[in-house]
Amino acid sequence: MTTVIHIKTKEEFKKVLQIFNKKKWVWGSGDKPLEFINYWDYYKKETCIEYENNFRRADKEYYKKNGYKIISFKKFLKMEGIPKLSEEQTKFELIHCSEGVVKDNIKKCEGKHLQQVAYSSYHEAFTQICFGCKKIRTSLKKKEVNK
Repeated sequence: MTTVIHIKTKEEFKKVLQIFNKKKWVWGSGDKPLEFINYWDYYKKETCIEYENNFRRADKEYYKKNGYKIISFKKFLKMEGIPKLSEEQTKFELIHCSEGVVKDNIKKCEGKHLQQVAYSSYHEAFTQICFGCKKIRTSLKKKEVNK
């Protein structure tokens, strides 16, 4: 019996695809997992994804009607041996600095740490979230962040 994971948020969907990507699993079409993050938008909180290589996705009702075993995202993480993060593990230091310092740190962390970088054209500011350094570096002014 094929197991499916019920995924309630887009963040959970991304995490599942990242895990599948590490396993070198592919969509039924042969495409890499992370190429279709927007698939969550079709069924949103009713999204389920098959827990096997050559996976596919559909809404929860489809899998219920067809007798699939449905598990939660939390149970999936447990089955994968991925521990729940403590509050301490999710704390980041916020650093306000110049755009140049943000860009320098983006380069320093590139290829070493998982990071997310954003540019706000409204604020004309860069923000780097580095998951390895546990730091958020931003050229946003403090008064802009606290609005």
